[in-house]
Amino acid sequence: MKNIFLTFSTCILFIAANAQTDLMFADRHNLWDTVNNVWQGHDSVLYYYDIQNRVSTEVHLAYATGTAHWDTVTKQSYTYHPTLGLLSIKNYYNYNSGGWVSSFRETYQYDIDSSLFYKIFYTYTGGAFVPSYRDEYYYNSYKNKISYYHKIWNTGTSAYDNSTKTVYTYNVLQQNDTILNLSWAGSLWTNVKYEAYTYNVQGLLNTRTQFTWNAGIWNYGFRWSYSYNAGLKVLQEFFYTYNSGIWTNFYKVDYTYLSNIYLSQTYRYNWNNSVTSWDLAQRTDYQLNSDNNLIDRKVFELSSITHLMEITQHYIYNYDADKNLSYQAYAARVNYLGTERYNYENFYWYLLSPTGINDIAPEVKLNIFPNPATNILSVRFVLDKTAFVHITLYNANGSLIKNVASREESSGQVLVTTDISNLPAGIYFLQTSIDSKSTTQQIIITH
Repeated sequence: MKNIFLTFSTCILFIAANAQTDLMFADRHNLWDTVNNVWQGHDSVLYYYDIQNRVSTEVHLAYATGTAHWDTVTKQSYTYHPTLGLLSIKNYYNYNSGGWVSSFRETYQYDIDSSLFYKIFYTYTGGAFVPSYRDEYYYNSYKNKISYYHKIWNTGTSAYDNSTKTVYTYNVLQQNDTILNLSWAGSLWTNVKYEAYTYNVQGLLNTRTQFTWNAGIWNYGFRWSYSYNAGLKVLQEFFYTYNSGIWTNFYKVDYTYLSNIYLSQTYRYNWNNSVTSWDLAQRTDYQLNSDNNLIDRKVFELSSITHLMEITQHYIYNYDADKNLSYQAYAARVNYLGTERYNYENFYWYLLSPTGINDIAPEVKLNIFPNPATNILSVRFVLDKTAFVHITLYNANGSLIKNVASREESSGQVLVTTDISNLPAGIYFLQTSIDSKSTTQQIIITH
């Protein structure tokens, strides 16, 4: 199906006329044509919503330079549980010979607490969906995940065989204490990797230590440690490797903030073992607008040619009137000496703000940090009475990515932390619900 829309503006105007029943927003990814020095369309996604403002369909398009048309490529459709309202089926299609052809399917099942229990992935083969693998999730009474199993479908036995397993433990504050990764070795589980976490007296992540299993024992691998400023923002991050029985410096990152709140600069230093000192390797500058949204990020690295800090990456962000991210561009320098050369740009259009309505009482001040975030995201607030707290993380198209917390909290200071190190960089939305009221805030994840 070609020429599905002439421009995004005409497409959006058409959908807007039917916004009561079919809501949509779109994004477009362009690449810089270095030969003709112009932006060239690359890929695009159109998002459709149901009457409850949930994503119902994604249509993915690719730009065909030869015909100068946007060609339909793939589609994803979403079906939700009739009572829980949670995603139950996700279908994948390819566009072929003028029609949609099934390719994959994911189904989701939930326990009595509405937490994800089974995720089953199917491939479409021979006119039917055939199981491929199943993910299983188990939780404690606080709805925190305590184990995860990945099982592969065995066509010979028509059953799922164990593949990998992850076990989680928590401290009394229900913060991650340990994470154990195991692999199935035919008849028993074997250790693979282990992570242990410690926290300071304020409940903030203090150390993260990673071990690997070898020759029947756990061996130290890597360690991260963190310190914080008066505003409870990360002040320093240290990364160590374990060599010859001792922890050895590898790199550190220093963070600076405006008013102890808003990230303004980071400095990365690599450890120079020959002179036993830190060498500045990279600096990143952040610029915010009056709404404290990131509008400019520049990365500088030490040039081996000039021996100066030279800009190597440049990111630009723009926002619409509703403070939603509307534009992002990335440029880089070549060999440290050339002028900035664009690589890609992204456009985002909204018909329905994904940030929702903030109806949490104004006296409840949410402190979400750091933002942008890299490894750990924290949410801090104070309750004047016992309340049920539910925190979830969504991606830019509204799909649930992670249940961060779902539990009753007593009055006083509350701190919730979650590991985001395995999530792709991009725009996310963190929804915090306190009893019957909620708010959603935009989060940027960078790596």
